[in-house]
Amino acid sequence: MAAMNKQYSNIFSQFYQPVVNIKDGGISHYEVLLRPQDESKYSALSIFQYIMSIEKTGEIELLDRWNINEMARKMDSPFHAYGFPCSINLSPLTIQSDGFLEYLNDVMSKMKHPERLHFEITETSEILDYKKVNDFISMVKTFGSEVAMDDFGTGFANLESLKQLDVDIIKIDQMYVRDCLRDVEHRKFISDTVDYAKEHNKKVVAEFVEDPSIEKLLLKMGVDCGQGYLYGKAEKKPESYISIQSNIQRAIETLGFETRQERSDTLSKTK
Repeated sequence: MAAMNKQYSNIFSQFYQPVVNIKDGGISHYEVLLRPQDESKYSALSIFQYIMSIEKTGEIELLDRWNINEMARKMDSPFHAYGFPCSINLSPLTIQSDGFLEYLNDVMSKMKHPERLHFEITETSEILDYKKVNDFISMVKTFGSEVAMDDFGTGFANLESLKQLDVDIIKIDQMYVRDCLRDVEHRKFISDTVDYAKEHNKKVVAEFVEDPSIEKLLLKMGVDCGQGYLYGKAEKKPESYISIQSNIQRAIETLGFETRQERSDTLSKTK
């Protein structure tokens, strides 16, 4: 295990992308994304392909454990990521594997701030044992953590699987968000997801929010949080609230979408 951890440390770095509350522009949390340690050897695409390959070979649990261990170590500092929660991706294969829950319970029991370690269940593998996955969700919730269903609407993540899982957050995949201004069916999917979430007391996060016009539509539709280049790219050091607000204002001015006051008025009407 130690040798494998060293191998992953030589390949991966943990980058942080902000997830922002659309109504007030505040930081909700950061998603931790894996990026290449050495960009001369790996690209972001090749890293993704590498992760997919080890998922197929069944070695994904080793990577997921490395990711957890790294984040648990960093979160010993109360000032890590400005004190906001950080979510990491977990494969269903890892969650359903024998011994994983015992391992994770042991790690979180030793953390000073376990409530700030959140999780996203990826859609890259099918969930076969819903009881095991719900046991995982129940266990981490005892520490104050939240669990999201990632990339909802693609792969194995669908409404039927969602109904069987007690997740806190639904993350709408980017394919529905990036064309939502032009695509009626994509808007309907987002609207239906929001309706389901509100009925079942869950939050909705939209991925790939890249400009203020998309954010404005999502706000009207009742989406809780946004993630994307409008707020900030994945960075080795988490972007601060001030930096995120600067990113938003720069996008507003560049696109000529609306003035700061008009955006403020729009937001105030939703509260």
